[in-house]
Amino acid sequence: TACEELHFPELVCHKVSTSLKFRGNKYDELFVFPAPPDDTTLSNSDYRQCRYFAKKPKTYQTTPDGREERLQTCFSACTRASEVSNDDFEDDNRVACPTGSSETPTDLLCVSPDDPGEFWAGPNEVCADSEGKWCFSWLHLLIIICVANPLQIVAELLIIFILQLPSDEEEVECQQP
Repeated sequence: TACEELHFPELVCHKVSTSLKFRGNKYDELFVFPAPPDDTTLSNSDYRQCRYFAKKPKTYQTTPDGREERLQTCFSACTRASEVSNDDFEDDNRVACPTGSSETPTDLLCVSPDDPGEFWAGPNEVCADSEGKWCFSWLHLLIIICVANPLQIVAELLIIFILQLPSDEEEVECQQP
């Protein structure tokens, strides 16, 4: 990960037992992404991007069950003053940031790559299971059929055309007197 590249050879990027609920989603597979040393540039852009997402979380679509899609990737490692009164955060067991610290987080909590992603069926999709992992859209199925059928017809016409061509043996037999 970018954290490991940035802090190599020190092994400071580790999973933590911190968990939080943000906009209806529980995040408990988190790891610490410490602030990089000032003299490094390797993967520093990854850290800055994560810090930006932690400071200003994006808004995603709301799912039918009233929560937001589970796509957040980074949070500040401590609860900032602006997050204390924020209704987006629930069940947050992060420690409070030191008084007088800036609103820009230094250390980050990032969602682990091992954390399961969001499985969400669209409004016109039918799911074969209750978890929403095996879903399809009738519209997509119709489009696939409309594209595949003409291609199948062209392939079969080419096969018929090729089968009607004379073979080398037939040409040799016709040329002999």
